Amino acid sequence: MSDENTNNESANPKVRDNVTMIVLTGGFVTLLVAAILYILSDWYFHGQCDAAKTVFNAILPVTGTWIGTLLAYYFGKANFEAAQKSVTDMAKGISGLDKLKSIPVREKMIPRSSIKILPDLLEGKRDDERLLKDIVAFMEKEKIGRLPLFKSDGAFRAIIHRSAFNDFISRKAFGSDSAAVATLRLADLFSDQKYARLVQQCVAFVSENATLADAKNAMDHVSVATADLGNCEDAFVTKTGESKEPVLGWVTNDIIVENARV
Repeated sequence: MSDENTNNESANPKVRDNVTMIVLTGGFVTLLVAAILYILSDWYFHGQCDAAKTVFNAILPVTGTWIGTLLAYYFGKANFEAAQKSVTDMAKGISGLDKLKSIPVREKMIPRSSIKILPDLLEGKRDDERLLKDIVAFMEKEKIGRLPLFKSDGAFRAIIHRSAFNDFISRKAFGSDSAAVATLRLADLFSDQKYARLVQQCVAFVSENATLADAKNAMDHVSVATADLGNCEDAFVTKTGESKEPVLGWVTNDIIVENARV
Protein backbone atom coordinates (compact mmCIF):
# COMPACT_ATOMS: atom_id res chain seq x y z
CA MET A 1 0.00 0.00 0.00
CA SER A 2 2.71 2.46 1.00
CA ASP A 3 4.87 1.66 -2.06
CA GLU A 4 1.86 2.00 -4.35
CA ASN A 5 1.01 5.45 -2.97
CA THR A 6 4.62 6.53 -3.37
CA ASN A 7 4.66 5.43 -7.01
CA ASN A 8 1.38 7.23 -7.72
CA GLU A 9 2.64 10.44 -6.21
CA SER A 10 5.93 10.22 -8.12
CA ALA A 11 3.99 9.87 -11.35
CA ASN A 12 1.78 12.85 -10.55
CA PRO A 13 3.23 16.06 -12.07
CA LYS A 14 1.18 18.18 -9.66
CA VAL A 15 2.78 16.47 -6.64
CA ARG A 16 6.25 17.03 -8.10
CA ASP A 17 5.50 20.67 -8.80
CA ASN A 18 4.23 21.18 -5.24
CA VAL A 19 7.32 19.55 -3.77
CA THR A 20 9.52 21.70 -6.01
CA MET A 21 7.81 24.91 -4.92
CA ILE A 22 8.15 23.90 -1.25
CA VAL A 23 11.86 23.16 -1.62
CA LEU A 24 12.53 26.33 -3.62
CA THR A 25 10.57 28.50 -1.21
CA GLY A 26 12.22 26.84 1.77
CA GLY A 27 15.63 27.35 0.21
CA PHE A 28 15.08 31.05 -0.40
CA VAL A 29 13.62 31.55 3.08
CA THR A 30 16.54 29.68 4.65
CA LEU A 31 19.03 31.85 2.79
CA LEU A 32 17.14 35.01 3.76
CA VAL A 33 16.90 34.06 7.44
CA ALA A 34 20.55 32.97 7.55
CA ALA A 35 21.65 36.22 5.95
CA ILE A 36 19.61 38.32 8.39
CA LEU A 37 20.92 36.38 11.41
CA TYR A 38 24.47 36.67 10.14
CA ILE A 39 24.14 40.44 9.69
CA LEU A 40 22.56 40.88 13.13
CA SER A 41 25.17 38.68 14.81
CA ASP A 42 27.98 40.51 13.08
CA TRP A 43 26.52 43.85 14.20
CA TYR A 44 25.81 42.72 17.77
CA PHE A 45 29.19 41.09 18.35
CA HIS A 46 31.09 43.72 16.35
CA GLY A 47 32.42 41.15 13.93
CA GLN A 48 33.82 38.90 16.66
CA CYS A 49 31.36 36.01 16.25
CA ASP A 50 32.99 33.41 14.03
CA ALA A 51 30.26 30.86 14.72
CA ALA A 52 27.64 32.86 12.78
CA LYS A 53 30.00 33.21 9.85
CA THR A 54 30.76 29.48 9.90
CA VAL A 55 27.08 28.53 9.96
CA PHE A 56 26.23 30.94 7.15
CA ASN A 57 29.12 29.67 4.99
CA ALA A 58 27.93 26.10 5.57
CA ILE A 59 24.28 26.80 4.74
CA LEU A 60 24.91 28.95 1.65
CA PRO A 61 26.45 26.32 -0.69
CA VAL A 62 24.05 23.57 0.39
CA THR A 63 20.92 25.68 -0.14
CA GLY A 64 22.31 27.16 -3.34
CA THR A 65 22.94 23.67 -4.66
CA TRP A 66 19.34 22.65 -3.91
CA ILE A 67 17.94 25.64 -5.76
CA GLY A 68 20.35 25.37 -8.67
CA THR A 69 19.69 21.66 -9.11
CA LEU A 70 15.92 22.11 -9.16
CA LEU A 71 16.05 25.01 -11.61
CA ALA A 72 18.42 23.13 -13.90
CA TYR A 73 16.20 20.05 -13.74
CA TYR A 74 13.01 21.86 -14.67
CA PHE A 75 14.51 24.02 -17.41
CA GLY A 76 16.36 21.00 -18.78
CA LYS A 77 13.21 18.91 -18.45
CA ALA A 78 11.24 21.30 -20.66
CA ASN A 79 13.88 21.12 -23.39
CA PHE A 80 14.09 17.35 -23.08
CA GLU A 81 10.31 16.95 -23.35
CA ALA A 82 10.23 19.15 -26.46
CA ALA A 83 13.00 17.08 -28.07
CA GLN A 84 11.31 13.85 -26.98
CA LYS A 85 8.00 14.94 -28.53
CA SER A 86 9.77 15.72 -31.80
CA VAL A 87 11.43 12.29 -31.85
CA THR A 88 8.15 10.59 -30.91
CA ASP A 89 6.33 12.38 -33.72
CA MET A 90 9.00 11.25 -36.15
CA ALA A 91 8.75 7.68 -34.88
CA LYS A 92 4.99 7.77 -35.37
CA GLY A 93 5.47 9.05 -38.90
CA ILE A 94 3.98 12.46 -38.13
CA SER A 95 5.19 14.85 -40.82
CA GLY A 96 4.88 18.55 -41.38
CA LEU A 97 2.04 17.89 -43.82
CA ASP A 98 0.18 15.87 -41.18
CA LYS A 99 0.46 18.81 -38.84
CA LEU A 100 -0.79 21.23 -41.49
CA LYS A 101 -3.87 19.06 -42.02
CA SER A 102 -4.96 19.79 -38.47
CA ILE A 103 -4.66 23.59 -38.71
CA PRO A 104 -7.56 25.58 -40.25
CA VAL A 105 -6.48 28.50 -42.41
CA ARG A 106 -8.79 30.74 -40.38
CA GLU A 107 -6.52 30.30 -37.36
CA LYS A 108 -3.27 31.29 -39.08
CA MET A 109 -4.20 33.48 -42.03
CA ILE A 110 -3.60 37.21 -42.10
CA PRO A 111 -7.13 38.61 -41.88
CA ARG A 112 -8.24 41.04 -44.56
CA SER A 113 -8.39 43.89 -42.05
CA SER A 114 -4.69 43.40 -41.22
CA ILE A 115 -3.39 43.25 -44.79
CA LYS A 116 -1.48 46.37 -45.72
CA ILE A 117 -2.71 47.92 -48.94
CA LEU A 118 -1.86 51.01 -50.93
CA PRO A 119 -2.35 54.26 -49.04
CA ASP A 120 -5.25 56.50 -49.95
CA LEU A 121 -2.83 58.69 -51.89
CA LEU A 122 -2.34 55.85 -54.39
CA GLU A 123 -5.47 53.76 -53.80
CA GLY A 124 -7.80 56.33 -55.31
CA LYS A 125 -5.79 56.70 -58.52
CA ARG A 126 -5.83 54.87 -61.82
CA ASP A 127 -2.98 52.51 -62.70
CA ASP A 128 -1.56 55.01 -65.19
CA GLU A 129 -1.37 57.55 -62.36
CA ARG A 130 0.42 55.30 -59.85
CA LEU A 131 4.19 55.68 -60.12
CA LEU A 132 6.15 52.53 -59.33
CA LYS A 133 8.69 54.57 -57.38
CA ASP A 134 5.91 55.71 -55.03
CA ILE A 135 4.76 52.13 -54.49
CA VAL A 136 8.33 51.00 -53.82
CA ALA A 137 8.78 53.85 -51.36
CA PHE A 138 5.59 52.80 -49.58
CA MET A 139 6.76 49.19 -49.32
CA GLU A 140 10.11 50.30 -47.94
CA LYS A 141 8.45 52.56 -45.39
CA GLU A 142 6.10 49.80 -44.24
CA LYS A 143 8.92 47.19 -44.39
CA ILE A 144 6.87 44.76 -46.46
CA GLY A 145 8.16 42.48 -49.20
CA ARG A 146 4.85 41.84 -50.97
CA LEU A 147 1.80 43.96 -51.60
CA PRO A 148 -1.69 42.59 -52.46
CA LEU A 149 -3.98 44.65 -54.66
CA PHE A 150 -7.75 44.25 -54.46
CA LYS A 151 -10.66 45.20 -56.66
CA SER A 152 -13.32 47.62 -55.50
CA ASP A 153 -15.56 44.73 -54.40
CA GLY A 154 -12.78 43.26 -52.23
CA ALA A 155 -11.82 40.48 -54.62
CA PHE A 156 -8.19 39.68 -55.45
CA ARG A 157 -6.56 41.61 -58.25
CA ALA A 158 -2.80 41.05 -57.97
CA ILE A 159 0.02 40.29 -55.55
CA ILE A 160 3.22 42.23 -56.15
CA HIS A 161 6.44 40.91 -54.66
CA ARG A 162 9.30 43.32 -54.24
CA SER A 163 11.50 40.94 -56.23
CA ALA A 164 9.11 41.25 -59.19
CA PHE A 165 9.23 45.01 -58.93
CA ASN A 166 13.02 45.00 -58.81
CA ASP A 167 13.25 42.65 -61.78
CA PHE A 168 10.83 44.67 -63.87
CA ILE A 169 12.46 47.99 -63.06
CA SER A 170 15.97 46.60 -63.64
CA ARG A 171 14.98 45.26 -67.03
CA LYS A 172 13.60 48.66 -67.98
CA ALA A 173 16.64 50.47 -66.56
CA PHE A 174 19.06 48.49 -68.72
CA GLY A 175 16.82 48.53 -71.77
CA SER A 176 16.39 51.05 -74.52
CA ASP A 177 13.87 53.11 -72.52
CA SER A 178 16.05 53.56 -69.41
CA ALA A 179 15.34 57.27 -69.29
CA ALA A 180 11.70 56.53 -68.50
CA VAL A 181 12.37 54.41 -65.38
CA ALA A 182 11.50 57.23 -62.99
CA THR A 183 8.13 57.63 -64.65
CA LEU A 184 7.18 53.96 -64.80
CA ARG A 185 3.62 53.39 -63.66
CA LEU A 186 1.63 50.42 -62.39
CA ALA A 187 -0.11 50.32 -65.76
CA ASP A 188 3.26 49.63 -67.39
CA LEU A 189 3.70 46.56 -65.20
CA PHE A 190 0.24 45.24 -66.05
CA SER A 191 0.82 45.86 -69.76
CA ASP A 192 3.88 43.60 -69.72
CA GLN A 193 2.64 40.08 -70.51
CA LYS A 194 5.19 38.26 -68.33
CA TYR A 195 4.79 40.40 -65.24
CA ALA A 196 1.02 40.67 -65.60
CA ARG A 197 0.86 36.86 -65.44
CA LEU A 198 3.29 36.79 -62.53
CA VAL A 199 1.34 39.16 -60.30
CA GLN A 200 -2.14 37.97 -61.29
CA GLN A 201 -1.86 34.22 -61.93
CA CYS A 202 0.94 32.98 -59.67
CA VAL A 203 -1.42 32.80 -56.70
CA ALA A 204 -3.71 30.17 -55.16
CA PHE A 205 -7.17 30.32 -53.60
CA VAL A 206 -8.75 28.21 -50.86
CA SER A 207 -12.06 28.29 -49.03
CA GLU A 208 -12.49 29.55 -45.49
CA ASN A 209 -13.02 25.94 -44.35
CA ALA A 210 -9.68 24.77 -45.75
CA THR A 211 -6.62 23.73 -43.77
CA LEU A 212 -3.05 24.89 -44.17
CA ALA A 213 -2.39 21.58 -45.94
CA ASP A 214 -5.06 22.52 -48.49
CA ALA A 215 -3.41 25.91 -48.93
CA LYS A 216 -0.01 24.29 -49.48
CA ASN A 217 -1.43 21.83 -52.01
CA ALA A 218 -3.16 24.66 -53.87
CA MET A 219 0.08 26.66 -53.97
CA ASP A 220 1.99 23.58 -55.20
CA HIS A 221 -0.51 23.06 -58.03
CA VAL A 222 -0.20 26.68 -59.13
CA SER A 223 3.61 26.39 -58.99
CA VAL A 224 3.41 23.51 -61.46
CA ALA A 225 0.95 25.32 -63.72
CA THR A 226 3.04 28.49 -63.79
CA ALA A 227 6.48 26.87 -63.69
CA ASP A 228 7.96 29.44 -66.05
CA LEU A 229 7.12 32.20 -63.56
CA GLY A 230 8.51 30.59 -60.41
CA ASN A 231 6.96 29.15 -57.28
CA CYS A 232 3.59 30.27 -55.98
CA GLU A 233 4.08 31.76 -52.51
CA ASP A 234 0.62 33.12 -51.74
CA ALA A 235 -2.86 31.71 -51.14
CA PHE A 236 -5.87 33.91 -50.59
CA VAL A 237 -8.85 32.76 -48.57
CA THR A 238 -12.37 33.39 -49.85
CA LYS A 239 -15.72 31.98 -48.77
CA THR A 240 -15.78 29.05 -51.21
CA GLY A 241 -12.30 29.30 -52.68
CA GLU A 242 -13.35 31.18 -55.81
CA SER A 243 -11.01 33.91 -56.99
CA LYS A 244 -13.86 36.30 -57.79
CA GLU A 245 -15.12 36.38 -54.20
CA PRO A 246 -14.03 39.02 -51.66
CA VAL A 247 -10.80 38.10 -49.91
CA LEU A 248 -11.16 37.08 -46.26
CA GLY A 249 -7.53 36.37 -45.50
CA TRP A 250 -4.05 35.67 -46.81
CA VAL A 251 -1.72 32.70 -46.26
CA THR A 252 1.92 33.10 -47.27
CA ASN A 253 4.59 30.45 -47.80
CA ASP A 254 6.25 31.72 -44.60
CA ILE A 255 3.11 30.85 -42.61
CA ILE A 256 3.10 27.37 -44.16
CA VAL A 257 6.76 26.75 -43.29
CA GLU A 258 6.42 28.07 -39.75
CA ASN A 259 3.43 25.87 -38.94
CA ALA A 260 4.81 22.75 -40.65
CA ARG A 261 7.60 22.37 -38.10
CA VAL A 262 7.24 19.24 -35.97
